[in-house]
Amino acid sequence: MAASGRTPQWLAEQAGITTKALQNKLALRADFTVVDLAGIAHALEISVEELVPPAR
Repeated sequence: MAASGRTPQWLAEQAGITTKALQNKLALRADFTVVDLAGIAHALEISVEELVPPAR
C-alpha cells in the first residue's frame, strides 16, 4: 500500500472491505481472508503471492 502511494481508505474501498476491517487486519486484530487478499492484490495490481510470506 505504501509503495503504491494509496491510503488505507482507498485500498479498503477498492478491495470491497470497510476501512475499519482493513485497519483491524493490518493491526493483526483480525485475519485476512483469501477473498480479502484477492481484492487487495487486484486493487494494487500485484499477485496474491506478493502479499503472503513464502512457505518454509
